[in-house]
Amino acid sequence: NAIIDCTGPGPDPTAGSPLLAGLVADGLAQRHPSGVGLDVDEHGDLRPVAHTPGAIHTVGWCRRGEEFEATAVPEIRRQADRLARHVAESIDHGAPVLVSA
Repeated sequence: NAIIDCTGPGPDPTAGSPLLAGLVADGLAQRHPSGVGLDVDEHGDLRPVAHTPGAIHTVGWCRRGEEFEATAVPEIRRQADRLARHVAESIDHGAPVLVSA
């Protein structure tokens, strides 16, 4: 799993961002049908072009197509809270945890 914090204005999330352009080019992300931000599900996870294992989570302006208000502190706080709960619920508590430092 990964978290991408997309901070910045502009309707095209790939403009000026090699990371987001690469995700779109590789089919791991796509633009929202409205043309603003990235296409995300109800948890803020990127909707890939084809089903791929693992979720890429988002917080911030890249959710604008889905949530419109996505850049002010209260919205980002709400997104981060919901994302943390979603990730915590998806953890296999019986699996070993690897932490690298």
